[in-house]
Amino acid sequence: MSVSGGAASDSITGGGGNDTLSGAAGNDTLTGGLGADTFTITSTAADTDTITDWGVGGDGHADVLAGEAFAGQTLVVTIANDSTTAFSAASALASNGVVSVTGGAALDSITGGGGNDTLSGAGGNDTLNGGAGADTITGGTGSDLLTGGSGADTFVFDANAVENGEDTITDFVFGAAGDKLNFSAFLSTPAFYEVSGTGTTIGADGVAADSKGAIALSSIHNKVVLVTTTNIGTQAVSEDTLFSAFLSPKAFAAEGTTAIRSVLLVGETSGTDGVKVYYVTDDTGINDLNVTLVGTLSGVSLADVDAANLWAAA
Repeated sequence: MSVSGGAASDSITGGGGNDTLSGAAGNDTLTGGLGADTFTITSTAADTDTITDWGVGGDGHADVLAGEAFAGQTLVVTIANDSTTAFSAASALASNGVVSVTGGAALDSITGGGGNDTLSGAGGNDTLNGGAGADTITGGTGSDLLTGGSGADTFVFDANAVENGEDTITDFVFGAAGDKLNFSAFLSTPAFYEVSGTGTTIGADGVAADSKGAIALSSIHNKVVLVTTTNIGTQAVSEDTLFSAFLSPKAFAAEGTTAIRSVLLVGETSGTDGVKVYYVTDDTGINDLNVTLVGTLSGVSLADVDAANLWAAA
């Protein structure tokens, strides 16, 4: 079945076969249904089109995005929970338009176009690539593989370690004109602890190797802390290795009874061995401090960290 909309805002639904749906002008909603459907972008205005069920039906239902977006056009895509079909806007939105894609519960593969796209993996261990443009990328639950592509991209982390999983960001760029880390679901303010310095330097045993000594947990509450080490590959990061116990001073003070939240960026001061991202939580009880790995920034060090690498306050 082949169906094209008119000049108004249409709602078009395919059948159980391999359909071709085209919204034409207007803010159209396209639902392919089962089958390997082709969604063709043919608008000649800055409209917003929506695809509601990309890849629904799983194996054998490989949908296709065709056509070319108009300048200013927005495409909103929801990937079906059982989809096994990769989504890519690299061709249809290479030069014009932006795409906003929300993944399903499965292992999604999502590629943006040339605009400032918004990609969200939702459930599963997803692979997201923003392509060109200043993209906003959220892995969601699962251990996701995230690539920003060209442009100053923003990588969004979830509210807690369980929801976030352990993501890998393949091409993060530090520096004033680089990418951004967004921890706003976990921290209430975008602030570093001593971003102009090194935060704190630790030895292999987790003891502060500089003059700071054990840093009070209240000092790092709602802050991103740079923790430098000589070997990120062997550096242990946990409550036992970094937080003081009785007669065993470490880089940070022992847990207390005041709730705190903090993010640690642990890495070397040069080289390309990567930076690891940890969530630190301490609640009001006893023995409730947790240090959890939530991400890895591949191929970088802490050498060029800048205040601009955090999200902007709302």
